[in-house]
Amino acid sequence: MHAAPDALVVLLEDALNVAERTLLGLGEIDRLRDSRLVVQQALEEPARSVVERALGRQTLAYITGFDPSRGVAINVFTLKPAAVVNGDHGSADRFGDAR
Repeated sequence: MHAAPDALVVLLEDALNVAERTLLGLGEIDRLRDSRLVVQQALEEPARSVVERALGRQTLAYITGFDPSRGVAINVFTLKPAAVVNGDHGSADRFGDAR
């Protein structure tokens, strides 16, 4: 899988925890999706911080998805374009823009 230079794709397989497996076993797909969405929203800022520190670039968007039947989650971060100086990609002015 390839992402654009200003995107990071994180694919998590076997991503169900014990409680989520229980909800899946009970056929509570809607509750499972709802609870996962709440957790993903709560983890947005910490996830952005990890990505920004690791890459030295500001995140612009955070998109999350989840397929409970397969136990697969995906997070996509779009990144502020890196600055181009003399044809080289350097670090962009870090976090100067508001999200």
